[in-house]
Amino acid sequence: MPDLPKPGRSATSGCPSHIQALIDQKRQAKQHRGLDRLHHAAPQSQALFEAAALRGGGLGGLSSGLLKLLDQYGADTLDRSIAEALAAGTPHLAAVRQILDRRRRAAGLPPPIAVALPDDPRVRNLVVHAHPLHHYDSLSNPEESAS
Repeated sequence: MPDLPKPGRSATSGCPSHIQALIDQKRQAKQHRGLDRLHHAAPQSQALFEAAALRGGGLGGLSSGLLKLLDQYGADTLDRSIAEALAAGTPHLAAVRQILDRRRRAAGLPPPIAVALPDDPRVRNLVVHAHPLHHYDSLSNPEESAS
């Protein structure tokens, strides 16, 4: 009779190569969650990754750096800055950081502070896109909204 695993345990659960394979699989899945979040929040990031890969740049550092910038600056601001870096022919993280910093200083804003969010994917993967607010201007002036 074959040796069967005990209930609740996998037949390979004690095998070091199996454990390493699971660790690698989880690490890869985590990386893909981050990339998916970036691609949804800042669509220009996909072109940045492609350009960086063609130049032989490190994609892991680019990914984690962009995710930090996304948390600090928001989706729309990051996406516009990535587009500017690509248009300037500088597809790397330092260029995106420099553009974000230049825009922040030009707007007279203080440095961004990262917000600590819970490790809940429903919160961490939430993307909020800013919408134009000029439509609300007519609400403050009743004469303009009447015409």
